[in-house]
Amino acid sequence: MQTFFFITHSNSEFVFDFVNVMPATPKSKVKARLIIAPQHAKRLMRILTENIAKYESVNGTIKDLEEIQLPLNFGVPTAQA
Repeated sequence: MQTFFFITHSNSEFVFDFVNVMPATPKSKVKARLIIAPQHAKRLMRILTENIAKYESVNGTIKDLEEIQLPLNFGVPTAQA
């Protein structure tokens, strides 16, 4: 199982979708959705940045994972010409 999150936004809200992708299943499921105002999204970014800095000061730099290729079809067969 892989876990991803996607962020979309409009002029009035940010939407965070947390998704579980199960191998060999035709469809992924959104397990949680968070919808917040842009002002709260900015606060969340600031708080997360501060907490990551605190974490890294104690535990060392967090290494980025290799870029993961998302399955753009999410298990649905790709169309062929």
